[in-house]
Amino acid sequence: MSEYGTGPTPPEGMSTEQRQEAADAAYGRAQSAAAAAGMDASRARDAEAQAKRARKEAEAAERAANKEERRTAREQQRAEHEKLMQQSSSDHEELVVLDRAGRLQIPKEYLEALGIRGGDKVRVELEDGKISVYNSDYNTRR
Repeated sequence: MSEYGTGPTPPEGMSTEQRQEAADAAYGRAQSAAAAAGMDASRARDAEAQAKRARKEAEAAERAANKEERRTAREQQRAEHEKLMQQSSSDHEELVVLDRAGRLQIPKEYLEALGIRGGDKVRVELEDGKISVYNSDYNTRR
């Protein structure tokens, strides 16, 4: 090793100037190698960040597509409901949707006809395979 710590020892017959040039060259090679390693690491980080951005964009696009599918499904349900309502043969019959929690949304006109307001208690009876809804006596005591 040379007195500069890098590369082989220069031959004895070299002048001080030649030794300095050899040391500078060895130092330059070491610096170039370090810079290349740094650039490789930087490129790897950039590639990883780009891949992460691409994954996030793909996930966002998937979420948007799912949201659009749900919106379209809701619109189709509404259209089917309206079509069924138009096909209804009597004035007192209407189809309502039962949600996953088992709730029915009773048309406002029906509730108004029974004198029922939001938050009121109602009486429900099951008889002969039919569910009947009545205004509760509790509501008249208020």
